[in-house]
Amino acid sequence: MKDLLPSYIDGLTSEVSGEAIAEHLAQCQSCREVLEAMQCPEDIPIEQKEKVEIDFLKKQKRKLRTMFLLIPAMVLVFGGIIIAYAGSIESRRDFRSYALEAVRGDTFTFGTYEQDGEMENGAEEIVWVVLSNRDGVLHAVSKYGLYCALYHDEESSVTWEESSLRAWLNSDFYDQAFTPEEKALIQTTELKNWNNPYYDTKGGNSTKDKVSLLSIKEAESLSMDIGICFPTTYGREQGILTDAQTGHCEWWLRGPGINELTASTGGMDGEAHTTGNRVICPGIALRPCIYIKYGAGESNL
Repeated sequence: MKDLLPSYIDGLTSEVSGEAIAEHLAQCQSCREVLEAMQCPEDIPIEQKEKVEIDFLKKQKRKLRTMFLLIPAMVLVFGGIIIAYAGSIESRRDFRSYALEAVRGDTFTFGTYEQDGEMENGAEEIVWVVLSNRDGVLHAVSKYGLYCALYHDEESSVTWEESSLRAWLNSDFYDQAFTPEEKALIQTTELKNWNNPYYDTKGGNSTKDKVSLLSIKEAESLSMDIGICFPTTYGREQGILTDAQTGHCEWWLRGPGINELTASTGGMDGEAHTTGNRVICPGIALRPCIYIKYGAGESNL
């Protein structure tokens, strides 16, 4: 019966059970005492009440303080995201405004890569030269020789498709040089890899690249001021060889040379050298080229 008393006090028993409990209480002194004890708990000392209230207020104050500290932090975080997003949109608008008017030979900056050899100040902006501007797509080549690398990491018959240089440009270089926003603008382009027009060395299969090198035909179409290349300070430190008098460097093309153990180059004189160099020849610079899709637009050559 004592187990039912809490429910009886709270009025949770049925009418029949309530009547039975009341009848029992009228006859049982022990249960009446228990009932009275439940209905009249000992008073909590004033000091304990005050302590409970103070502890409660302290907890609430700490919660409020934490909330007020979090609000500015959240504002800064979300504000930073909004500003960065807005800045990204604005930079795209600025680039598109430039690109709409760009013509062959114009220069612009896009992406970053180490160039001055001073690692502590971070990577520098890459300068590109516009080669064509058609249907909202800029084709551009780097103005300077950015890095020194072999065309292929072993002396063997190789085409652009199979070269270690192609693999490096489309992975390591691509990831180091461009932000996610910039990568979103770089177009994957299907490239025809033509045979050498003078020695008929096989150029291999077509490839789909984000970053590539110029073909023999593209290099032969360059004016002297674009064809001549100077290396960056970092490029020279990495091993790019230069002409002692002019400071010009040689740079790889993706087309084959006189045989399948060689690849063509852009020469120190600004001309395409189609006999080429051995694919493991050191001291030759890289001038990456990319296609940037900025939107629909008229052709500006």
